[in-house]
Amino acid sequence: MSGSGTGSVSDSSGAYAWTQEDHDEVKRFFSILDTDNSGHIDKEEAAKLPVLADIHTCIRRRHDTWGPGAFFRDCDADSDGHVTWEEFTAYLKKRTSASKPHCSIAFMFANLSDLLEGKKDKETLASDFKLKYRENRKAEVKVKKTQKD
Repeated sequence: MSGSGTGSVSDSSGAYAWTQEDHDEVKRFFSILDTDNSGHIDKEEAAKLPVLADIHTCIRRRHDTWGPGAFFRDCDADSDGHVTWEEFTAYLKKRTSASKPHCSIAFMFANLSDLLEGKKDKETLASDFKLKYRENRKAEVKVKKTQKD
């Protein structure tokens, strides 16, 4: 699996700052979703992907569902029934700038791509995300403790 996910990178405001690895892994994921190579994701392509709920949970830090309907509501900025690369990344960047994700975008999307490609099952995916979350929380606590001292 690619996407080292060495932790979140923050800019000077504390918001998540995207890396080239993040961009590359999101592009890989988008290409997998775009099964007809049209350059956008349509409702039929999205309807086959239960993994979208996993993306939303990771980004929003909640356990709400994010099915195809919510995907288009949230990502399809011009409401034309297609989600372009630009709309998809704009949505992701907006969400990750509002709240720092538990893991790097590269880690998240590398794992989700592996799931879609059959390289990983849902149980392994969940386990990997939980482990990464714990690692990042420990690192955050350590940084906070160091800053206090």
